Amino acid sequence: MSSSKVHSFQESLKKGQDAEALWMELMTQKYPMYQIERLDGRRHDFVMHSPLGSFTIELKSDSYDMAKTPNLFMERWSVWETKKPGGIWQAQSKDIDLYCYWYPKNKIMLTGDVNRLILNVEAMKIPDKKLIPIFNRGFITKGYKLERKSFYEVEGLVTHCNLGESDNDGLR
Repeated sequence: MSSSKVHSFQESLKKGQDAEALWMELMTQKYPMYQIERLDGRRHDFVMHSPLGSFTIELKSDSYDMAKTPNLFMERWSVWETKKPGGIWQAQSKDIDLYCYWYPKNKIMLTGDVNRLILNVEAMKIPDKKLIPIFNRGFITKGYKLERKSFYEVEGLVTHCNLGESDNDGLR
């Protein structure tokens, strides 16, 4: 395999950190009534304190424009060889409340309750043979290609927010 096909973790990490900084800046501007703490990312990325209580957040960022594809990549196994959970399953193992899929180019955030998102994906009954491999140095990550609409647009499941529009009434 050529090195051009090996995923660069460091490059992704930098993009993710930049996206997290933008997300926090826009959330703080749009929702000044929420206190948002950025954490170390090992257990939780953020905790948001709101009038309804406190919620832990895992923020997944994709650097491409949403118009490029109707799909998203949901990591199932962070490390395939050891079956280390990834994505929403990893978030569940860390007792995280909300999983946010963030598109910084569009300033769109899709948010769902971790446990309900897992139920939704598992109800799709996607066989392991459909897992998409991402080759990293020394290990393989595997995940699902999911249609955004089928993943997030389930009654009572999703919150959609455009953080780039000031006239948007916010979370819905």
